[in-house]
Amino acid sequence: MEQRSAGEIPPQLQEDHDLLLCVSGGKDSTAMALWLFFESGLKNRMFLCWCDTGHEHPMTIDHVNGLAKKLDQHLHVVRGEFKFITLCEKKARTDV
Repeated sequence: MEQRSAGEIPPQLQEDHDLLLCVSGGKDSTAMALWLFFESGLKNRMFLCWCDTGHEHPMTIDHVNGLAKKLDQHLHVVRGEFKFITLCEKKARTDV
């Protein structure tokens, strides 16, 4: 893996195309979103995406929506046909 100094934008991100940033609501994806938005100069090319498994804690949902609002970004939400727990039950996984 190529070493870069802190805050250095990788060459792939310097190309002129949109960036789909998938956030989970956790600290790492939140930090990445904030850095890309406020420090990298790429905010005009950034789109936020979040995958709703249907098994999310209400605080996670609030956090992800709040992050999108703070960044003044539309949040693209991806939802599957079935909720996560339903898929586990269909596969006979009852230990989740």
